[in-house]
Amino acid sequence: MLNKANEVIMKIRRNNSLRIAERVLKELEKLNDENQLKDCWIECFDNCREQGYVLKWYLADSLRVKNIAFAQNRNSDAIVVYIYEEKKFSSNLPNENGWDNFFFFNYDKEEDVAMFIMNYIVTVINFKPKTHENV
Repeated sequence: MLNKANEVIMKIRRNNSLRIAERVLKELEKLNDENQLKDCWIECFDNCREQGYVLKWYLADSLRVKNIAFAQNRNSDAIVVYIYEEKKFSSNLPNENGWDNFFFFNYDKEEDVAMFIMNYIVTVINFKPKTHENV
């Protein structure tokens, strides 16, 4: 590309690794029909070459935070999900034990990732949808 003086203009390169996390987030929004995500915070997840999102739940004792991070894996096209808990002020990166609890999904399976995350929310974080009995 040239400017008015016929000088070459360098094109700015952009990293598109957030694109996959955006697709997963869009699928999560579709599955959020019972407002399962109402108590979570959504923040950026950035682990050098892995960029995505982290969903955070501050638990009742307020000393613990459940985290679910998802991004495109830095060494492949796979989608990686990290699940970890922190006992202090929560950063957007897992603590030393948090890197051990991860799950891989095929690049084009953002629906499966969203379903996996939603199932975790319902079973582990213990989201209870409103019914006539518990309203």
